[in-house]
Parts: sequence; structure tokens; C-alpha cells
Amino acid sequence: SIQSISLESAGEEPGYYKISFRLPSALNRMLRNVVGSCLQVAQGAMSLQELRSLLVEAPGRLSNSARPAPPEGLVLEHVYYDNY
Repeated sequence: SIQSISLESAGEEPGYYKISFRLPSALNRMLRNVVGSCLQVAQGAMSLQELRSLLVEAPGRLSNSARPAPPEGLVLEHVYYDNY
């Protein structure tokens, strides 16, 4: 499960953001799916209620209307290990 998400402006140009996630583990494309879904809501392609339903009901891939964010610009900056 995601422990925290933060969003902050990145750089001088508008439209660039830094999204930071803190979580104990992630599945393949999980964070791209979360970011992509949030972008769809921001662009009006998905309602906030649809996003809530995706998070609560966790439908399978075939019935999920969310699209992952493109991989360009996504960077893994840090990996933290407990007791290391």
C-alpha cells in the first residue's frame, strides 16, 4: 500500500511537477497507473468518482479504464532499506 504521495512544482516552467511516493513495495507499472489515472482526472477524461471506484473496487485490467502515464520523465531517485 502507498504510505504517502506528495506533489510539488518542479522547475521554472509551468506544467512540470515532482510526484514523490513512499511505499514498501510496488507492482509493475503501479506508479505509472496511479499517475496516469490522476492525469486523466485532471484532464476531465475520468471523474473523481471513477478514480475512487478504481481504488476501492480494484477491477481487473480488462474492466479498468485507467491508462498508465508514459515512462518518459519518470525517475527512480532513492530506494531505502530497513535496517541497512
